[in-house]
Amino acid sequence: MSAAIDQEGLVNAARFCQLNQLSATDSLEKEYAVEIKRIRFIGQPVSVKLNNKEKELLDAYQYSVQNNQPVDPNVQQNDTYMLYTAPISLSNQMCLKCHGSVGKELSQKDWEALSAKYSLDSLVNLKPNQTIAIWSLLFDKKELVKRIGEE
Repeated sequence: MSAAIDQEGLVNAARFCQLNQLSATDSLEKEYAVEIKRIRFIGQPVSVKLNNKEKELLDAYQYSVQNNQPVDPNVQQNDTYMLYTAPISLSNQMCLKCHGSVGKELSQKDWEALSAKYSLDSLVNLKPNQTIAIWSLLFDKKELVKRIGEE
């Protein structure tokens, strides 16, 4: 990301934070029969559909964050799926270049350009180490077992 910012500027490099723009996501989904989502606490795009378990876990993570309780990765499973979730925190100073405070870590000019291109309204003025989302990796158990057997 740092190299992309240096070469392309902040606004163009921000595309690397878009999950659907990362070819690695597609490759991993195909290779491991997994659906990968990044689920925001606020400002979730309507295009990201959550199942009931993801909604439940998102609520639990948000509750923990709001009540200053620890947030840890979690695994849930039933007969058909295995769901791994993990918190996403702004633990890297690089993240604050787009998600930090406007006028502090993020210039007004960059904020305006990022906002126009990516609609980051709910993802700005955040603090270092703030938990803002969760990763969701939903594995189809039958397909996962089948692929493990092929190796």
